[in-house]
Amino acid sequence: MSEEIASVNVDNRDFLLLPSCVAIHSQLRPILSAFTKSPHEYAAYIEQLCQSSGSHVCLILRREMSDTFVVALAFYGHHLNTANENTFDLFDLIVDEKERNRGFGTRLFQYLINEAKRHGALSIVARCDLTNTTVQRFFFRQI
Repeated sequence: MSEEIASVNVDNRDFLLLPSCVAIHSQLRPILSAFTKSPHEYAAYIEQLCQSSGSHVCLILRREMSDTFVVALAFYGHHLNTANENTFDLFDLIVDEKERNRGFGTRLFQYLINEAKRHGALSIVARCDLTNTTVQRFFFRQI
């Protein structure tokens, strides 16, 4: 069993078709559960979001024998702000409920920090619901 981080792009979009991808994303965004019976529609929806907004998806994948599962997922983007500075926006960061407290969130967040630096971002905006104190504590521990 091994885990790896993969950025989703045109060459490996099939990762979005994994049932575990939409299942995990739905844990954070319940509205996406409408796609659980149609991974192809979920993949098309995410690809459309990425193309229209310049956003990206990265995943932590677990490979067991011949199977591949998504363990964690991040949806993010980067853009210029009004001060002409590159800003990195983290919209979604979710670790499968069964896999939490094993370091996957930290590993994925560190990967995203490196991505932000690689793109010259001067700041990272991590978004979460005001009522989600668990995620707020996670982000504060990371800085």
